[in-house]
Amino acid sequence: MPTFGITGSSLLGSQQKKTVSQSSNLANVTIPARTTNQTVFVELGNKPAKANIVRDGYAVPSIRPDNNRLDVLLSGLKIILPTKTPRVLDQAIAPGTRVSVGTEVDLILAPRSDINIGIFDNIHVDAAQSNVDEILEKVKDQKQLQDLVLKYDKADDVIDSDRVILGNLIGEFTGLEISEDKPGQGFGNAYNTMRTVYAFT
Repeated sequence: MPTFGITGSSLLGSQQKKTVSQSSNLANVTIPARTTNQTVFVELGNKPAKANIVRDGYAVPSIRPDNNRLDVLLSGLKIILPTKTPRVLDQAIAPGTRVSVGTEVDLILAPRSDINIGIFDNIHVDAAQSNVDEILEKVKDQKQLQDLVLKYDKADDVIDSDRVILGNLIGEFTGLEISEDKPGQGFGNAYNTMRTVYAFT
């Protein structure tokens, strides 16, 4: 624990002492009564956060392997890239919600190839039966399309010039027909589809 010395004129009366406890409970500072020119030692103690990880209703034990033996083990393993890396599909607490330390948050994860676009609102009807991976594969090298889609928060914010470019790019690389005269096939539906897809990159 770090210790700090303070010297100088008296800050407190002879019968006083001051205790400061930070709200995060990470440090407690106690300044006892002292006389003039007396050195005061302030001790700061950090208590590490403890994760509460549960699997099947049981707390997962916290273990730590020997680093040297772990390196030997890893050096002999063959690296296999995952074919289905999971993505967070939903969580128990709404995104952006402030929670206190220690709050448990349940996550629902799924591979992109198992996430059907049809489960989301206001997407293009012709993409409803496709999964995220299928659409991403078609547009994986189209940086301009991705930049324009992620430039705006919603379809109504897209300026006219970018709307034309986006409409052409989406139609060319995804095959989605954009028509304001057909329900579920408007620009907003196509744009929402692409924003949904890019959320899982």
